[in-house]
Amino acid sequence: MIGLSWMALAGGALAVGGVAAGALLTSAEEQPKARKESRPFSCNIRALSPGERARHNENTARLRSARVETRELQNGLRFRIAAERMDLATLGDWVALERRCCPFFGFAIEVEPDGGAVWLSLTGDEGVKDFIRLEIG
Repeated sequence: MIGLSWMALAGGALAVGGVAAGALLTSAEEQPKARKESRPFSCNIRALSPGERARHNENTARLRSARVETRELQNGLRFRIAAERMDLATLGDWVALERRCCPFFGFAIEVEPDGGAVWLSLTGDEGVKDFIRLEIG
């Protein structure tokens, strides 16, 4: 069973239902506007051990194949994830590791009610969309 603790560690946000999700996405979209300085988009490959890197690469491949829809946000991209191809625990693990090597991303996982869609949003400073497209495809 998945608890909220992995999301706290991942620094992401877990929203259940449309109301909370909208509020989370709105605050995530507003964050880059408040920043005065732009950070470089560079990953720290030393942030993960070799075993973690291998697991993260596998989960990134799984994320790419689980993505069934992409929506553009003002400051990032939002992906609908096929739950049968990538479960929440694996998605949370991906966020936790990605956050360590690419700390400039903002993350939000939204789980719609009644077996609805699972969404992953990646956000950041200006130009982050192109970086996400390179990383996720």
